[in-house]
Amino acid sequence: MSVAILSLHPDHLVDLRRSGLSDETVATLNIYSARPGDIPKLVGWNPPDALSILVFPYPGEDGFCRVKAFPPFKDKDGHTVKYLQKPGSGVHLYIPPQAGKILTDPTIPLAWTEGEKKAAKACQEGIPCIGLGGLWNWIEDGKPAPNLGTIAHVEREEIIYADSDVWSRSDLLRAVYAFGKEQEALGASSSL
Repeated sequence: MSVAILSLHPDHLVDLRRSGLSDETVATLNIYSARPGDIPKLVGWNPPDALSILVFPYPGEDGFCRVKAFPPFKDKDGHTVKYLQKPGSGVHLYIPPQAGKILTDPTIPLAWTEGEKKAAKACQEGIPCIGLGGLWNWIEDGKPAPNLGTIAHVEREEIIYADSDVWSRSDLLRAVYAFGKEQEALGASSSL
């Protein structure tokens, strides 16, 4: 077991194992457990009831990260919050190195999914995949994420793997539809 794995909070290690991520993948992606004192620095505030956080640094995104709170907590509207990022930090694409290597070759299909762990698992299994922090986390203020334009989309097969609840929630279906239309506008062949 690597030093990176040994330094993970036990709850975080269980969570990563449940997602099927190998020690090598966790180490390659620099996923780590933050100390409680570092939580406000990483997310810009101190989430209530969060005892620890699991940090997902975004490769090539100059220190940007998203975090998973343990345990999840309720926001002021009663919604369960699991994942956070610093307010005002913008939208970013989670591009594991395995996916990053093929971005300029449109002959290689590219998968998209909601979530860093799912993108990491797909890449671990040999499927180049980019993660979205949320289904709308590819656009902000009407503008696509800056690195979306650095991908060779023309004539590339791009597949969106959404969670199963997309079919029962019109808000999620709208997000997937809008993202698929953006992919097509960039020249890709998009499917769900």
